[in-house]
Amino acid sequence: MCKNIAIKILPIVLSLIIPINIFSQFNGGSADGYGKGESIYTRLNGESPEIMAPITSEFFLCGKGEATVTLTAGEGGNNVKWYENQFGGDHIHLGETFTTPNLESNIFYWVSTFNSTTSGESNRVRQLITVAIADAGLTRF
Repeated sequence: MCKNIAIKILPIVLSLIIPINIFSQFNGGSADGYGKGESIYTRLNGESPEIMAPITSEFFLCGKGEATVTLTAGEGGNNVKWYENQFGGDHIHLGETFTTPNLESNIFYWVSTFNSTTSGESNRVRQLITVAIADAGLTRF
């Protein structure tokens, strides 16, 4: 018997990024246009460093059909945005729980943590949904 399951995957840091902060004594900002405490890395990548991406789970769907996946917004945010693409495009859903259309094969969605008060958003991370289809000729031992 097959059951839909989700396996929690903790985020893994693949590289260490040390932002270079540029400060100035002039009016609390810097002469180069960066705000006080804002890093070059943050400005170039459009990130909100205080908002962490949601922790994703590999989700297994038993057979074809809809999948209902629930994620928890990361630290610094209060909601999850769901996207079809890693970069660009509008979100397709706003909320921690998302129900897919009928699926017949594996699919990736991209998710981010969103803070509705500040409109800040984390980087997008991948959410995999695996569709497990039993082979009619499968024999159990």
